[in-house]
Amino acid sequence: MIKIGDASTRAEYSNSIKFFTGVFFCVYFRLGKTKQV
Repeated sequence: MIKIGDASTRAEYSNSIKFFTGVFFCVYFRLGKTKQV
């Protein structure tokens, strides 16, 4: 088992958050421009 506090695990977790946040904002802004709310 890998400890949650492990440095490598923390780095992977941070990278995944950055990745999903980037994808979310790409989709969000694309929908926002299309709807023009």
